[in-house]
Amino acid sequence: MRETDRAWIGISRENLLHNTEKLQRLSGAGCALMPAVKANAYGHGDILVSRILQDEGIRDYCVASADEGIRLRQAGISGQILILGYTHPDGFAELMHYSLTQTAVDLDYAGRLSAYAGKINCGRNAGSCDTIAVHIGVDTGMHRLGIPYDRPDLIEKVWALPGLRVTGMFSHLCVSDGRTDAAEKYTREQIQRFGVVRDYLHKNGIRGFRCHIQGSYGLLNYPEESVWISLRWM
Repeated sequence: MRETDRAWIGISRENLLHNTEKLQRLSGAGCALMPAVKANAYGHGDILVSRILQDEGIRDYCVASADEGIRLRQAGISGQILILGYTHPDGFAELMHYSLTQTAVDLDYAGRLSAYAGKINCGRNAGSCDTIAVHIGVDTGMHRLGIPYDRPDLIEKVWALPGLRVTGMFSHLCVSDGRTDAAEKYTREQIQRFGVVRDYLHKNGIRGFRCHIQGSYGLLNYPEESVWISLRWM
C-alpha cells in the first residue's frame, strides 16, 4: 500500500483460516470444502486466497471460467479446479492441457466435449488416451444451467460418453439465503430432487462420484443437510 492510495483491501489470513475451520466442522466428517474463488475470489485476490487455502490442505476450488482456472494453475494451484460455467469449444484444448474439470451444462455439450476428446485421441494406442474431467450440472430449480433433475436418464447417458471422466455431480441452492417459509420449502425441494437423481444413478450401478449442492448460506441455514456439502463421495 502506498500513502497516496485512497482505498485498499486487507486480507486476514487468521480470519480466513478461522472461517474455513468453522465451515469444515459444520460440514462434518467425510465432506470436503470446495471454495468458490471466481471473480478474483470476489475481489479478495484469487491467487492469494487459494495459496493460503492450499497450504492448509484445501484441494478443490470452483471458478467461473477457463481463464480463471488457467490463472490459478499458472500460479501453482494444484488439485481439482472446477469450471462452473460454459467453456467455448475453442478452449477445450486448454481444459486438457491444464487438467481443469469442466461442467457438463447439458447432454449436447457433454457430447461436444466427448467428440473433441475422441478427435485428440484418434490414432493413439489403447491405454494412452486422454480424457476430459467433468462434473455434471443438474438443474434442480435454479434454471440457469444443467440437465433437468426429472430427466435422470439423460444424466446417466453422460457416463457412457467416451473420452469423458465423470468425477462429480452438482446443483445449486438458489434461495438458501432466505428464511421465509417459501424459501425453506423450495430449498428442501431442491435437495430432495438432487437426492432422487443420485438414487437413480446408484440403482443403475453408477457410484464413486462426488456430490455437491450446498453453499455457505445452505450450510449455515440448513446444517442438518450437511451431507450435501462439497464434496462427498457417493
